[in-house]
Amino acid sequence: MLTVSVGNEAVLNIPYVDDAGNQVVPTAVTFQVQDGDGNVLQDTTQVGFTAGQTAADITLSGAVIAAAGPRILLLSMATATGIVVSQTVFGVVATPGTRLVVLKNTFQSFAQAQFTALDLPSVGNFTGAAKTDQEVALIEAFRRLTLLNYFIPWPEFVDVMNYLYPRYAWHITPRMWPQMTVDLYNQYPVTFHQAMRQAQVVEANAVLTANPIDDTIRQGLLAWTVGESKMMFKPGVRPLKGQVSRETMNYLKGWLNSNYTLTRS
Repeated sequence: MLTVSVGNEAVLNIPYVDDAGNQVVPTAVTFQVQDGDGNVLQDTTQVGFTAGQTAADITLSGAVIAAAGPRILLLSMATATGIVVSQTVFGVVATPGTRLVVLKNTFQSFAQAQFTALDLPSVGNFTGAAKTDQEVALIEAFRRLTLLNYFIPWPEFVDVMNYLYPRYAWHITPRMWPQMTVDLYNQYPVTFHQAMRQAQVVEANAVLTANPIDDTIRQGLLAWTVGESKMMFKPGVRPLKGQVSRETMNYLKGWLNSNYTLTRS
């Protein structure tokens, strides 16, 4: 699978084989390009062909890769027997130039995340990962964090009674994040912004950390005897898994609202 930025050309080397991997000896070759929804982005196009070739270099123009998403190449190979053999190539993923968009899939830019990580302990799995893996982890961390409810007291009310009174506070629920704007988000305290940036990096580190023990516990592990390797699991419903890791929760203390209201429909 080839990954390119939106607007750039992509060159694919496609061997002349069918979908099962069997070698095909074509007499003529054409291809078509579709997006992930099956919409045709480039109609049937002839491929320059020389007898004896076993593969073709096919170039997808920047116009075909004008938007983010997958590109599927459908190769048709006519043979001397008159049979047309097809091959489906899931060849290109077009990514935007800036993968992280603040308040759409992240609380901070990629550069800001690197800076945030400098002041955080035990995030080596994040800082040591490749950029692509870091971006994916930050996006997943943002998704998890936006599933929580937040309670943000108004900082300008210094009187104790007003400060503790629920009326003088912001409440953010999961359904509000898709509508969140930069102007609205900037009204929240700087300390809340910092907590969300730190929590995102810590949770991204958790995403990149394999923890088979925690996974087994979430599956209902009650006892694990090392000698003779015996394990016992809780029957019935498995325990619920929190939206974020325990380490992340430490950076969200004071900002979370765990109250839920039930109403009749």
